[in-house]
Amino acid sequence: MGQHVRVVDDDVPLYEPFARAFELHASESAYNAHYDRPAMLELMGDVHGVRVLDVGCGPGLYAEQLIARGAVVTAFDASPEMVRLTRARVGSRVDVRTWDLALPLSWLADGSHDLAVMALVIHHIDNRAQALSEIHRVLRPGGRLYLSTTHPTSDWLLKGGGYFDREQISETWQSDWQLRYWKQPLEAWCAEFSAAGFLIERLVEPRPAESMASAYPDVYRQLMDSPGFIAFALVKPGPAQALRTGMIADMSSEGGAAAEPKPRDAGLGGLAVEPFDARQWPEEQMKALFAEGFPAFITADQEAKGYIGRVREWFPHLNIVLVAQGETPVATGWGVPIRWSGDVADLPSGYTDATRRAVALHEAGGEPDTFVICGGIAHPEHKGSGLASALITALIALSDREGLPRVIAPLRPTLKHRYPLTAIEDYASWTRADGEPFDPWLRTHVRLGGRFIATAPRSQTMTGTVAEWEAWSGMGFPGTGDYVIPGGLSTLHIDRDADEGRYVEPNIWVRHR
Repeated sequence: MGQHVRVVDDDVPLYEPFARAFELHASESAYNAHYDRPAMLELMGDVHGVRVLDVGCGPGLYAEQLIARGAVVTAFDASPEMVRLTRARVGSRVDVRTWDLALPLSWLADGSHDLAVMALVIHHIDNRAQALSEIHRVLRPGGRLYLSTTHPTSDWLLKGGGYFDREQISETWQSDWQLRYWKQPLEAWCAEFSAAGFLIERLVEPRPAESMASAYPDVYRQLMDSPGFIAFALVKPGPAQALRTGMIADMSSEGGAAAEPKPRDAGLGGLAVEPFDARQWPEEQMKALFAEGFPAFITADQEAKGYIGRVREWFPHLNIVLVAQGETPVATGWGVPIRWSGDVADLPSGYTDATRRAVALHEAGGEPDTFVICGGIAHPEHKGSGLASALITALIALSDREGLPRVIAPLRPTLKHRYPLTAIEDYASWTRADGEPFDPWLRTHVRLGGRFIATAPRSQTMTGTVAEWEAWSGMGFPGTGDYVIPGGLSTLHIDRDADEGRYVEPNIWVRHR
């Protein structure tokens, strides 16, 4: 039933002697093909564009399914024969290598993967603490480990003894497969996950797929009554889990406040998240919040103006405010729901197109699957306090409550206005000496688990008369041509004959999930 990882102190990897026979078995068997894989793949959900580590990949059955779903897969197994079978199955579409989980994953960088899958592997491992710790290390903050193993009650009922006994069992499967695995109670598994730094996001006792009913009716009836396996979705805590673990109080749901908030800046006091329109904010507080906001010309996007009224009417619940000490708004952000395939080619062209797609989807009665973070601003008095991270965290948590599995954002890069003549593609690729993005806003998103996926060279188009542009910029434009303007991420083109100024704003697309 299990995949393969070498047991410490064995000279021969556990499944190596019968790797080919196991491949044939697992391809069609009741427990693998009609029980574990369907349940785990459903638990993982959409993996399009996601960087997945297949731990103990066996003959590549999971890797094959994951790349078919659009994932970018790295796989390894201690058995050279299993690795050969995986390569034969998936070819060059997967980076697969022979590696022993008893050793540190030294060839993988910290935070290099979004997701790891460990299907029917963990119970074969002796040094689980090291293995789980290494997987935790290579996952990004907010990344998930999807793991399945034999159900503790199943082991207990089949093997006898005490439920709370912890022991390694040796037995023979399929007449000549010599295997060893660990039996232990549920609390022991959970304690090991916690010790490695994971939170348990979901625990699933899977039911067999309906396909098993006709292929293996006896096993189907048995598993419908008594579980054979158990599966976990484990998450590496990051800022996106702050709302759930008490770092920020969430007042936007019926449940009221979370645990005692612990913001980084003690001067902020407790932070609460509220719908923006939950109360009427004093004008002076709004002026203070937006004192160093966007340049005046940002509202000159005529196309976006045609959508923004409907966005405010239909999606007020996606506009939030962070409130300090129960009364002071210190940050606000908002977004829209759209439908997106996960392909970069299917991204909105930018901010304006995202609002257009949200409005069109709502009018058509469609179901969204993606939350687009459209904007956010933090109080200028609290720069460097971690407030921007708290806002992003709250917006990602908002997508969770709305049941939107994907989160993307067209970022307006903070320092791009200093380099308006530099192409956005070049600017987005700039890094500091430590390898992190040069731009502070992009860097903040990356630190929270976001990934740069594309640029949006024409995210918004702002137009106005020459006089309007002179008022917005505080400059004069004596002739037709291109001008560098305060706050502009690119140049403004002035056409004196047409009495028009046209500015095209570039953004950077980031994906959080």
